[in-house]
Amino acid sequence: MTNKHNENFEKWIKKLPDISDHRSKEDVYRSIYIQMEEKKVQIDRSKWLVPTLATICSIVLLVIIIQNMEHISWNESSNDIAVENSANDEFSMYSAVEESEMQQDVMEGATQNELGDLKGKRTIQESYIGYDNNEDNITLAVVSDGAQYVVPITLLVPSDSLPSMNTLYENIAQYVDMNQNGFQTLHFEELEFDIHDNSASILLNDTYSVQNSSTNYHLFRQMLDTIFTTNGVEQIEVSGTHSFVLEQTNFASDYIQNKYYKVYQYQNSEKKWLIPVYNSDVETIEQALEEMKKDEEAYHIHKTIPSDTKINTSSIDGILEVRVESSELLISTDQTIFLESILATAKEFGFNAVRFYVNFDNATDYNLSEPIEVPDYINPQFAQ
Repeated sequence: MTNKHNENFEKWIKKLPDISDHRSKEDVYRSIYIQMEEKKVQIDRSKWLVPTLATICSIVLLVIIIQNMEHISWNESSNDIAVENSANDEFSMYSAVEESEMQQDVMEGATQNELGDLKGKRTIQESYIGYDNNEDNITLAVVSDGAQYVVPITLLVPSDSLPSMNTLYENIAQYVDMNQNGFQTLHFEELEFDIHDNSASILLNDTYSVQNSSTNYHLFRQMLDTIFTTNGVEQIEVSGTHSFVLEQTNFASDYIQNKYYKVYQYQNSEKKWLIPVYNSDVETIEQALEEMKKDEEAYHIHKTIPSDTKINTSSIDGILEVRVESSELLISTDQTIFLESILATAKEFGFNAVRFYVNFDNATDYNLSEPIEVPDYINPQFAQ
């Protein structure tokens, strides 16, 4: 079986065509040599490529490690700096508090430079309201330009030199620039005041040079109300021969109720004053706050609440809660006026304090996280 298979294979081989290689021995050798060299180069490249790639990867890893180490070092350095700055800030804050307490000790009793405020010390120039903190004070009233409104002014007077009401009106120009602010006194310097505890009497003769008119009488009553209500007087008796006396001789100190506060400024460069405004249609604190968004430019009266302000109010135990949303208020330079005008208005409506919920907390000296008591007086001025 095997022999027969071999015979068949030989026959098949013989049938194949003849194959001949006419190349010389040198050509064959050269061809084999070239193929061997190519394989050698490929092997050499492989030997070179692997360590090269490994070296490159090592370099990349080293760079990454160095960068991470630098980042960590920088963060640690930054943290060290931050800790150091924090320590310095705490020390500065401590020093500032200590210095402030020292200054407070030095300035205690020196109301000429500062006003006492239940929520911190505020200079007279910065505040439009005040609190009774053992300072002697007395409230006057003047009439704004155009004889439309009455402006309360509280003079802080040294206890050893408290002048009479007559003397204060006679020398009012020493305390307030009447011309620059467009104020007038309605000639109250001509009146004779006699004040005893919670009552007062006024002598009003024909020598009083104010003409009898409904406007003048209305202003006269508002001024009396402003003066004596703030000064704790509950009853006012008027006597004399002037025509005002014929109108009424016994005045209660609640001539006008539900007043709300705006700002009076006679000229742009002059001082601003809180001014009580009255509107018989206003019966609630919510209505008053809406009215405080309106200007009365003809009378130099300006709003204290920005027009875009949304206000929600509630009350509990004599505390008015005011929730405020306003983009204008965030950039306003009159945030103090905003707060203090609402405090003064809340007092007129019988509230004892106001809790503000506002979207600013660093522009004023008030602690807005707690209720703020309503003020004792308006527009403080030091009487020198």
